Amino acid sequence: MRYFFYFFFYLFYLPIIVANHYELPTYNDQSSRVWDRIPIHRAKERVYAFMIGRHLENCFEFYESPSLLRLKCWADNQLVDITITIHSEKKSIYI
Repeated sequence: MRYFFYFFFYLFYLPIIVANHYELPTYNDQSSRVWDRIPIHRAKERVYAFMIGRHLENCFEFYESPSLLRLKCWADNQLVDITITIHSEKKSIYI
C-alpha cells in the first residue's frame, strides 16, 4: 500500500509541483513596491554599485533595439545574461 501511495504521488502530484514552480517573469504586474529615490545625477553610481556587488566583469554587449541592451558577463565563474530595458509610458491627453 505504501508503494502505491509513492507511485500515485510521483505520477500525479510531482509534475504539477514542478510545473507550478517555474513561472515566467512578468514585467507589467501590479504588485506593490516601495521605490527608493536616487539623488539627481547619481543613477550611474547605483548601476555601478549593482554590477560591482554581483561581481559582474568581462562583459560583452549587444544593442537589440534603442531601448534594449543585452549583456553577457562573467560573474563568480559563471556566464550570466543581463537585460537592461527602457520602458516609457506614453499617456494620451485625448479623451
